Amino acid sequence: MFPVKDDSLPLDSTNDSDGDGVANNLDAFPLDATETADADSDGVGDNSDAYPNNNLYALDSDNDGMPDAWEIANKLDPNVANANGRELSTAYDNIEVYFNSLVKSITENQN
Repeated sequence: MFPVKDDSLPLDSTNDSDGDGVANNLDAFPLDATETADADSDGVGDNSDAYPNNNLYALDSDNDGMPDAWEIANKLDPNVANANGRELSTAYDNIEVYFNSLVKSITENQN
């Protein structure tokens, strides 16, 4: 008996199921014409991912430069653009506190 071949999404260079110009075998999202890559492998396509090179963060609902997950963890509202607010520090804007947390994380992991 011959093996059953599922050709609903054949992974060959001649097939492009979503018509985005990227063959299924090279397309991380072969059924979504708006996405082709996921650089950080977080399951969110790079075109939709506010942080395409960081798999810890994908969304920034208010476009203030701080990821929703970080804002929630720091008791900020991810739907309010509050990068210039001082809810987290009297000395630094919220976005500066976020940047400082990135630097702290990088330097702590260097040793």
